Amino acid sequence: FMQTLCDSNVASAHVDVHLSIGEKRNRLIAAAKGEIIVQFDDDDYYVPSYIQTMVDVLTAGADLVNLTGWFLLDRRNQFFGYWDLGEKNELSYCCSSSGIELTTPTPELERGLALAHFGFGFTYAFRRKVWEAAPYPDRNWNEDGEFAATARQRFKMTGISDRRGLCLHIIHNGNTSRCFPQYRLPYFLPERLFPDMMVLG
Repeated sequence: FMQTLCDSNVASAHVDVHLSIGEKRNRLIAAAKGEIIVQFDDDDYYVPSYIQTMVDVLTAGADLVNLTGWFLLDRRNQFFGYWDLGEKNELSYCCSSSGIELTTPTPELERGLALAHFGFGFTYAFRRKVWEAAPYPDRNWNEDGEFAATARQRFKMTGISDRRGLCLHIIHNGNTSRCFPQYRLPYFLPERLFPDMMVLG
């Protein structure tokens, strides 16, 4: 890990002021040199082929791509599941800090997830021109959803369902958001789908 941080292509920055997530994203993108931006969350796991997969979709004609279905591992509750954003089921699991429960979406929740098919920021890859036209809003919640919704009005956006194990969204005690996967999978499967992550711990 330390060798990676010392690589000449890796830069880091420390600031002494509090910044919103949206502003952090804006500053990091402004500092990046490339024309394609691939975002990561530091607490999720991405397989080595993740970047190439997302870039291939962009170069095929898209301006922004995200995962519209992904695997998730809730370590707090020993839950492994799959959330397909394009599938609207009457029942889904709610993964939250209070545990796992089956839930029927309420009208309020359905309104909150109305733009969920845009995905979440931990799976975004996009061309720099998308961000230049509409940077992230300066806030901590749903900055990624608003960014994608604005981008969709002017640019070509597409999504892919991860059915082979490109990314594992990891939920832990530091997470504040909730997830609503439709499928509960055997808890022994992550080590088969993501063996390298299991070796890393």
